[in-house]
Amino acid sequence: MKRILLLSLLLTLLHAATAECLQFTAGNDTVRVLGECRSIAPGELLKITLLKPLDFRKAVLSFCGETWPFGNRKHPRPFLLAGIDPFDPPRTAEILVTVEFQDGTRRSLSVPLPVEETTFPKNALSVHPKFVDPDREDQERIRRDVESCRAAYRACEERWKGKGDFILPAGGRIGKNFGEERIFNDTLVSRHRGIDIGAKKGTPVKAANGGTVVLAEALHYGGKTVILDHGKGLHTVYCHLSKIRVKGGARVRKGQVLGSVGDTGRATGPHLHWGMTIRETAVNPLSVFSLSFP
Repeated sequence: MKRILLLSLLLTLLHAATAECLQFTAGNDTVRVLGECRSIAPGELLKITLLKPLDFRKAVLSFCGETWPFGNRKHPRPFLLAGIDPFDPPRTAEILVTVEFQDGTRRSLSVPLPVEETTFPKNALSVHPKFVDPDREDQERIRRDVESCRAAYRACEERWKGKGDFILPAGGRIGKNFGEERIFNDTLVSRHRGIDIGAKKGTPVKAANGGTVVLAEALHYGGKTVILDHGKGLHTVYCHLSKIRVKGGARVRKGQVLGSVGDTGRATGPHLHWGMTIRETAVNPLSVFSLSFP
């Protein structure tokens, strides 16, 4: 396999009404990609669009030891999503795009990404003892919850189900607590893999974009929880709901009400825990607002 040298890497910081967008283009007249992200840092979501070639037999993206196909070559701008693990140390990650042309020849494009160092805050919280030292019955429930969530995340489709850009799922105070190290009752340490949106109990919680409900049930830690599959390996998670208004398997549109803000599960008060994963890697859901979607 012959590798195409990186001929250009252009970084441009664009200021949008809602978020900053860092764009980079790389490649030449044979293979070329456009990258979009909020920043190249742990916990950030990346969107990689294949600009050239317009016609190919197969094209794949390799990142962090995994490889995914770009899919439908007839799409005018095929794209894939990837995430930088929130707890990775500073390093240079590599995006590798490999294209097989109609005549069987292959070309590759390598794009180095210097991942910035990020530190996350710490917070001490008090919760009911059952959320720190669960009894045997709760331990069994937690085990079933883990299996259910794993099945939900693996029930993903490559077909993009969203329509346009993402929206916030609820109105309220947006916490800056993604990746926070949490110490519960001076004992249990965990990582917060989402953000908290402070809102009154009963506030409507809406789908951040179109997708399919792959989980809608009460969990030990998450309380009443909904997980949506948006396609391309991207899921959004809505926890601690007081009510769930959708069922598993249902197709939902952007802005459709999924439930209501509550304080079920391991919560210290009414709020929405909003999480996002890309192929089971947690990313800061706010990073999605720096990306544009068809």
